[in-house]
Amino acid sequence: MKKTLKAASFYLILIVWLLVASFIEAHAAPVSKTAKRQITQFVRSEYHGYRVKIAPAEQTPDAVIENRMGKRVIYVDQFVTKSRGGYGVVTTKGPFKGNRMTYENYHKRGKTVVVYLIYNPFTNYSDDVVAFVEGGKLIYKPYF
Repeated sequence: MKKTLKAASFYLILIVWLLVASFIEAHAAPVSKTAKRQITQFVRSEYHGYRVKIAPAEQTPDAVIENRMGKRVIYVDQFVTKSRGGYGVVTTKGPFKGNRMTYENYHKRGKTVVVYLIYNPFTNYSDDVVAFVEGGKLIYKPYF
């Protein structure tokens, strides 16, 4: 009796976990093919042998970003913003929601702009961004 109760509770927990994981995955903004291609081409040309991990900002823990040095992975955070002209307000769920993000290019007020931040793999600083994709255009500044 106790074994079947333990097994049933284990399967119930597993099912709930799978449902939550699929809900989070289904509600994340999809990565555009253009942005993914631009990011992978940039990483291949600048950082040979590195893998790319693109994830919405709310799914990437700060501990991962702050402990990336020495790993052969380049982390890319995805932010969905609502344009206010020269800057945007982050609408992505999580701790960054409501933060202001300055754009490199002007976007029409009210337009939804997806921004991908490409982190420097050689440091652990959470604000060390080597390039970004804004509104479908790769913007690379080797010396920010």
